Amino acid sequence: MKTRECILVGFYDTENLYQLWDIEAKELIKRRDVIFHKHIIGHPSLARNNEVAPGEKVNILGQQVQQKRTEEEAEELENLYPVIEILKDKEWVGIPERVLSMQEELVQKPVLKSFEKAMSGGDGEQWLETIKLEHDSLKRNSVYKWVVLPKGKKELPCKWLFNIQRKLDRSVDRYKARIVAGGHRQKEGIDFKETFAPVAKFASLRLLLTIVALENLEGEQADIVTAFLYGELDKVVYMKVPDSVTPEIGDKYVDTDDSVRKFTKEDIRKFTEEDRSNGMAVKIVWLLCKSLYRLKQALRCFYRKLDRMLVEKRYTRVVCDYGVWICKEEVVLIVYVDDMQMFGTHVGINKLIAALETVFILKRLEATGDELFLGLRMERDRLNRRIALTQAHYAMQVLLRFGMDACAEVLTPMDQKEDCTIRKEDIPLNEEGRRLYQVAIESLIYLMLGTRPDLSYSVNKLAQYYTNPTERYWKGIKRILRFIKGTINTTLQLGNVIRDQDEKGLRGAICSYFDAIYMDDKKDRHSTMGYAFFCAGSLVSWSSKKQQTIMLSTTEAEYLAGTEASKEAIWIQQFLQAIRIQSANVYSAKLYSDNQGANVLA
Repeated sequence: MKTRECILVGFYDTENLYQLWDIEAKELIKRRDVIFHKHIIGHPSLARNNEVAPGEKVNILGQQVQQKRTEEEAEELENLYPVIEILKDKEWVGIPERVLSMQEELVQKPVLKSFEKAMSGGDGEQWLETIKLEHDSLKRNSVYKWVVLPKGKKELPCKWLFNIQRKLDRSVDRYKARIVAGGHRQKEGIDFKETFAPVAKFASLRLLLTIVALENLEGEQADIVTAFLYGELDKVVYMKVPDSVTPEIGDKYVDTDDSVRKFTKEDIRKFTEEDRSNGMAVKIVWLLCKSLYRLKQALRCFYRKLDRMLVEKRYTRVVCDYGVWICKEEVVLIVYVDDMQMFGTHVGINKLIAALETVFILKRLEATGDELFLGLRMERDRLNRRIALTQAHYAMQVLLRFGMDACAEVLTPMDQKEDCTIRKEDIPLNEEGRRLYQVAIESLIYLMLGTRPDLSYSVNKLAQYYTNPTERYWKGIKRILRFIKGTINTTLQLGNVIRDQDEKGLRGAICSYFDAIYMDDKKDRHSTMGYAFFCAGSLVSWSSKKQQTIMLSTTEAEYLAGTEASKEAIWIQQFLQAIRIQSANVYSAKLYSDNQGANVLA
């Protein structure tokens, strides 16, 4: 492979990779095999006139900086792009900011990100009351201890995030304040070990809702209040004391000699920020005993606590989906982070809620069909035994976010003859355009995974250019948004959706259709495959993705698509059997294809 001349920019601590700037391609790359020229700092061809005036700020390419970033923006960039020591004194520009997740960007974006801004606004009293409630919750759950920071140890930063939660009609539901830790400063192996925690699949939720509708079972939704505060840490983590939080006289703290003392009025004065700024060596901090939001291991700690409690109460975790638990044939629990749905009999649901309330504080919501769950609105028709899923409210938020709420409608999300292969004449988007493109892709993926299988193919094709979008691909995004505008009220019907109860409509019957497009990518000659699965006539699972290997014929492409569909069919069968659907009613899956060669080969 040809060597490439690059500049070292930073490191990927969790992947043991170097982050490099490719001088020729002018893009960020990550590599493991790198040869360093330690006697060369920077690159002369990238500096302006090969010189930098004293006090002049430059970016990683040696370009002059005209506008200074705020402290908050600089912190965001530091979180995403850790830099080597030689670059720390230079201002970073021309680098994309962190792409926010679609849930934070479009559903629950923090209103304010600093304590000072919250107090200076007109809602200062409400925020102070919310801050007190949050702090009381931390104390009640014994999340932290007051300690004197030992010598040689560093504390993590923290800050307040403020959010206004609203109802479907956009009226204020409640003010919410949350302390978040600076998890970006954690070091693997020192502050945490493992971070992975499973969540339930969307397909599992749709399968359960189909059965609930057909069997007319009960359902209830609940949230665990301050869920992450229940997880127990297995590493020592120190954190800075949040703004507006001070110890009270009589509170206990651990001194440097491990002796337990009580705060006096003089101690509280001594440990103020004003005194520390005058050069005091002693600093009072929080020793975290339990997980806190934005710690890298927070979700894993909470999941471990929840699973341990459910196993002690004799609930069984479903092997094919670690986000689902079952107790005999009475109740099924599905959990996505801290949001949960319970399905089953009244007795089983009440027993489960009683068991959860022995450890957690629950916020019980309305019955299934009246509230949002993971951004999905469920409308239940008990008479006809159906449940309709819709994301119309979320789709409207996406349209408003990109200024497409008044756009003209189209009938299809993509032109049938559209060729998405990149061309020489394509014009790349600038940094702001790239960020908008990435946020749009993430928003559309969430919409597609929830209730819109009709967006699968088009979103899959455009997502392949997530890192290097062009103006032509941005037009493709806008076409999808125009299609959404015309189909915004589309619902996904689950349950009794087939009037004539033939074999496909029977409870437990699994039916699938799969297909493949042979070498539809003109650049790398890869094919695209997709499938859709129906359980009892309800669409419960779908996928459209690029094949990882080059096929030599349409038969091979279709056969590989059938292989992927078979894997999904086996998973659905195992899931139905695990949640105690009687094996006699679980029919063998039937897969349908339009390629005779693949059918004969199978």
